[in-house]
Amino acid sequence: QKAPPSPKAASPKKDASPPKQDGAGAVGGVVRPERQRSLGASPDQPLTAKRVSKLLRSTSEDILSLMNHFESRLNLLSQWKVMFKMRAKVTYGDALYISGDCESLGRGVPENAIRMSHAGDDEWSVLLDGVPEGTRYRYLVQKDSKG
Repeated sequence: QKAPPSPKAASPKKDASPPKQDGAGAVGGVVRPERQRSLGASPDQPLTAKRVSKLLRSTSEDILSLMNHFESRLNLLSQWKVMFKMRAKVTYGDALYISGDCESLGRGVPENAIRMSHAGDDEWSVLLDGVPEGTRYRYLVQKDSKG
């Protein structure tokens, strides 16, 4: 009887999705490496405190990375498109602006405030995208930047 071949460095396992055919007749799939981590000792890599520490640190970094990713996704989900409207009498040469504590409202800096559009009859409005939930804002009367 022939002895089985000795184990050599195995290539990483891959998990492939079933091939799919697109409308043009092309076939394709996705190959993803299988991710395995084992704390078990092996003859060539004995389990040591240093190795366990390295594996735990790597796992912690993965968890923190995932948490940061999900936190940034949640922040995007809590941003809104908001129509700000205000009724205000403003003297000729001035305009109504809005400022707030987020990027889309100029970070509270009056020089970065957003000019609102005058619709007549003392009505002012502006539609802004990316306004986070809970944003604090205020209206300002400033010299009209449009002239």
